[in-house]
Amino acid sequence: MIEPKERNIVRFVSMDMYENYRGIVNIYFPNALCCVDSFHVIKNINDALNKIRCKVMNRYKDNKTNNEYYLLKYKRELLFMDSLKISDDHFQYNHHFKYNMSQGAILERMLNIDEELKCAYELKEMYIIFNNSKGNMNQISEDLTALIDAYKISGISLFVEIGDALSNWKQEIINSFHKYKGKRINNGPIEGRNRYIKTVLELANGYRNFKRSRRRILYVFNKYEKPLDKPKETQLLKLPAKEMVRISRRSHG
Repeated sequence: MIEPKERNIVRFVSMDMYENYRGIVNIYFPNALCCVDSFHVIKNINDALNKIRCKVMNRYKDNKTNNEYYLLKYKRELLFMDSLKISDDHFQYNHHFKYNMSQGAILERMLNIDEELKCAYELKEMYIIFNNSKGNMNQISEDLTALIDAYKISGISLFVEIGDALSNWKQEIINSFHKYKGKRINNGPIEGRNRYIKTVLELANGYRNFKRSRRRILYVFNKYEKPLDKPKETQLLKLPAKEMVRISRRSHG
């Protein structure tokens, strides 16, 4: 149990958009600001965009050699890339279309397939631009309000739902623009630690002893532990069982 005096000094709690988390923070961390991790918001938006892509692609599944199916199936990653990283100047030969094309030209052809897909992509880009905002909190609040309105009037049911979610979590999204030690509040550090823990468990093929697994994980995260000056004797561990018995008998006379 964490003592109240420790919980009361917590300033920020970052989370995804799960209502129970917000309730827990309000009860047990009364002085902390709830912050929604931007990664989870963008993931929800990309999931909605991907569902629309699949819906449009399925219209062309009877003829998988046509241009529409090819673009939506094999060039879908362009929909989710940062638009600033999509090149309009670098051309590569495209084996499907039989001529050189840039990423920008491919994306444009894909978006022209369906108006709803194009609108959904533009809504996704609007949030990316907002998420990179450098303005003050008042400006961020105004921009988020305008963004929510755009989602709600889009006429795309999936994005209307996201607009409702953004409205419900508006203050928590704004809070996420606060910075701690020069970095915006996010779940990145804890997500990274979760990934390390999973890697430790996978490399060991799992642990049956909780205390041993806990110690191993704590050791991995310990940045201040120094390696031994002299490695421990590992000879016996590398020998076959029969050789280990022989050495043991010799050592005991």
